[in-house]
Formats: sequence, C-alpha cells, structure tokens
Amino acid sequence: MMINLKARKLVHTANVVAAMHLSDSLTRLKFVDEVRQVVMQQFEAARRA
Repeated sequence: MMINLKARKLVHTANVVAAMHLSDSLTRLKFVDEVRQVVMQQFEAARRA
C-alpha cells in the first residue's frame, strides 16, 4: 500500500534528521518514537474512516 510506504519513508527521514541534529541518544530515540506514534495514530484514523 502507498500509505505504508509513505509511513516507512517518514520514519526513515526522522531517523536521518535525528542522527544529524540530535547528539543526545535518549532525545533522538524519543523523537523517533514520537514520529512512530503519530504514524500509528494516523493508521488508526484511516482504518476507522
């Protein structure tokens, strides 16, 4: 599905940006986790629609 590909690309981009701009590992992990949570919330909203 196209939405799955876009979601994976978004998480990948979050990882790249975090690696380049966030030096603290815990902050980096939290940022990427927050992006994943947003992606999962959007999947849930799409399923309910």
